[in-house]
Amino acid sequence: PNASRAMAEQRIVVLAGPGAPSNILVHSLRSHFQLAGVIMEGPQDKWQLLKRRAARIGWMKTTGQVFFLLAVVPILKWTSAKRRNEILRSHGLNEGALPETGVTHVMSVNDDSTIAALQGLRPDVVVVSGTRVIRHQLLSAVDVPFLNIHAGITPRYRGIHGLYWALMNDDAANAGVTVHLVDKGIDTGGVIAQAHVPHAPADNFTTYPLLQLAKGIELLTAALHDHADGKFNGHRREMDSRLWHHPTLLQYLTGRWRKGVK
Repeated sequence: PNASRAMAEQRIVVLAGPGAPSNILVHSLRSHFQLAGVIMEGPQDKWQLLKRRAARIGWMKTTGQVFFLLAVVPILKWTSAKRRNEILRSHGLNEGALPETGVTHVMSVNDDSTIAALQGLRPDVVVVSGTRVIRHQLLSAVDVPFLNIHAGITPRYRGIHGLYWALMNDDAANAGVTVHLVDKGIDTGGVIAQAHVPHAPADNFTTYPLLQLAKGIELLTAALHDHADGKFNGHRREMDSRLWHHPTLLQYLTGRWRKGVK
């Protein structure tokens, strides 16, 4: 009874970016918990994203990533639509639009208005989903843990598409998902839970993240129960670490031809 009361009284706030993954996460959490609120930031400017990425990795590689996203990803989505629906159905995931009740809209997760909204919701724990990189000012605005589902095994596969890159690196043992604490780095916070994510021959680059999200929601739900029971902690893993991005068109085609990684 005490644990149930603690769970009921735990104030969970979700900081989210727009899109199906955040919709799935919020719908799933609402089926288990009474959320204190959802703060939804607006979409990021794609041109600004491209310029920032090019500043980090160069225009040639960035252009190769754009060609991959424009030429390959739409085909993969089209050919795997049946498989995607199968995953959604088998895991009970709902990617439909969120009702506006309990949702606060902000331009950016790092705006002053976000800090004010978050402090007003008085969270005990904050769940992060698909936002911009969160600045220290927001992380320190409330003295509670921030949790994130990361689509990869950290710290080896930080960034994006960790399962895909694990397969590309012949590292299937680390094709998985992580629930971790959010800190000022990119996917560098303490690990709460990790799990291997199996995939089928019908899966590809566009369905791997959905499988990871389904498993990650299981891990996150357990972590939130542990937090309510006072059994919550993160730990550091000592392993090689790298930040991964989208593959370029050439990387994807080469990997598919040589290794059969879809």
